[in-house]
This record gives sequence, C-alpha cells and structure tokens, in this order.
Amino acid sequence: MYPTREQQAADATTSPKLLRSLAHQSFELACLVAQNPGTPPDLLRELGLGCPPVRQIIIENPKTPRDILFNLGAEFPRQLLHNPVFSLLWLEHPNLIDEIPVATLMSLLGLPEIPISLVERAVQRYQKLPHAGSQSNWQKWREEAQQVLGAIVQNPGTPAPILQQIAEGPLGKYFRLQLFSHPHVTRGILDQLPRIFELELTDDPDFYMLLNSRFSPYAHLSGNALDWIFDQVSDLRFSLKKHHSPDRSLTYCRLIEHPNTSEQTLEKLALLEQNAVFYPSLDWTAIRRSLAQHPHTSASILAQLIESEPGQQVDLILWERIAQHPQASPQILQEIMYHPAVPAQLKNLVMTHPNAPSSP
Repeated sequence: MYPTREQQAADATTSPKLLRSLAHQSFELACLVAQNPGTPPDLLRELGLGCPPVRQIIIENPKTPRDILFNLGAEFPRQLLHNPVFSLLWLEHPNLIDEIPVATLMSLLGLPEIPISLVERAVQRYQKLPHAGSQSNWQKWREEAQQVLGAIVQNPGTPAPILQQIAEGPLGKYFRLQLFSHPHVTRGILDQLPRIFELELTDDPDFYMLLNSRFSPYAHLSGNALDWIFDQVSDLRFSLKKHHSPDRSLTYCRLIEHPNTSEQTLEKLALLEQNAVFYPSLDWTAIRRSLAQHPHTSASILAQLIESEPGQQVDLILWERIAQHPQASPQILQEIMYHPAVPAQLKNLVMTHPNAPSSP
C-alpha cells in the first residue's frame, strides 16, 4: 500500500524534490512540509515567504536557517524564543544579539517571558556610545537604540535595575515618560527625573504634562511615582515656574483620588495643612474631602480631618464621607454623632457603620 501525500509530506525520509512538489500542491501539505525535520533549508527559506500560518510553522522548525528565523521573529517572537535552536544559538554565540534585526529584537523584548540575560545584553549593546564616525552612522545607532531600549522600558515586566541602567544612560531623557509610568520604577530612578527633564535648564512642558494628566485615576502609576509627584509639587520652588505650573489644589486632589496612592503619601498630604502659611492658595476644603474618600486614609488622618474643622462650623460633606469610611474609629463616629451641628440624617448614617458606638 502506497503512503498518502500527507504521510509523504510529514516523513523526514521523503526526498527534497518530492517535498518541494508536495508543498506547492495545497496549503495543508505546505504546513506538513514546513514542520518536517527533513525539509531542506532552501525549501524552508522559500516557504518562509508564504502565508502567515506557514511562516509560523517555519519558525518553530529547528531546521530553519538562522537568518530566516531572525527575519520571521519580528512577526512571531514567542515562537522564535521557544524554538530550541534559539536557546542553543544564544549559549554558543555571545554576540548573537548583533545579528538579530532591530524589528525582531523589539518584538522579543516586548514578551513577558523574555530571559533577563537577553534584556541585559540588549542594554549593554545599545547603552554604549558608538565610536566616532559619520553623522549618518551616529543617527542610525541612536534610532536603533531608542527603538530597542524603548521596547525594554515599555515592557511592564522589566525589573528596576534594568530601568536604572537606562535612566542613567546617555539616552535616558528619551524614555522619561515611560520610566515615570513604569510599575517597577523606584524612588532612585524618580529622583533622577529632574535631571532627565533638565528642569534646571528649561521649563520643560513634558514635566508639567505629567502633573496635569498622566497620573489621572485611570493611569497605572506606582505608589513610588505618586509619592514623587507630591514631593515635586510641594517643593516651594515649584511656584516659581509660572508658565506651565498646574494648580496645586487640583494636583493634590488628583493624587488623593488615585487608587495607588500610598498611606505614606496621604499622611504627607494631611500634614500639609499644618504649614498652610506656605500654601495660601490651596483649596483645603477640596483636599480634606478627597482625603476622606480614599480607602488608604488611616483612622489617624480621619481624626485629624475632624479636628481641622474650626469651631462649630461643620463641613457636612466632609463629615458624611468620614462617617462612611471603613477606617473610621468608634471615637471619630461618636464625635460626629454627638456634635450639636450634625443633623439627624447624618447621625442615622453613623449608626449604620460597623464601628458605630453603642447608644447611651
């Protein structure tokens, strides 16, 4: 009984001539030939120009020539990374990264499972300034470096030490916004941003764009980044920058509204009112109300907010938010409940709180 065409296309002992013929007969046969370990490199190279499903099978074949693997890697980086030949090549050739096209390297560096050794090698390769040469060579290196390092910075899995290297490198300023918003950014990296933004030299509008919009409640900023924003905006020298400077009250309220703002930063914000003389234009009512709504606001801050109410004047909106806060202590709730200026509706709300004091 003669083998079927499908069996011949998958058989590693089938002659190259027959494999070539079978590959051109149908899509299904081309896929079988593409994954056949006996398919010769020249035919794999030819099939690598075919439709996407065939190209994907080609890049998974350990017999595929290196140059074809690297060219297809831009489209199928995960398949390239998991091809056993790629791991062997990486171990045997320390300078293999120099052979990988920039487009493929960028795709690889965007994978969550990318090996840290490959990331480190890419940083080493593109952190070093090129030797003196023509302007065109310098421009080409800078463009490639921006693309490769940018792919690393944009990967949310990139660890902090790698981000630190890029921030300290000659091209750090090109990634300032990505560094700022990276989930693994450290305070050490953030403290370099004034230098990266060249704030001592120019009133960089990008920096103020961060403060105005990039840390909205819908952005995925880390607690470190949000704490850094607070310190920058609270610096009294900040008010000297009139051209782009955002409204401090609005900035503070946005900080307080962000779900990733830490308790430490909220404590700093609550203490600001003790230095109100230095911040005469702040809208303390808006700031206090925002603090009373954040889930990380501690009982001590809530108590401070109650105490900051002057005399018999009660901000009922603020007190209502405090009365509903999960961290409100029995003592705080009792103070609200028995205050003479508190209406019955708010007293009833206090009684629904799990920490509500017992009736006298």
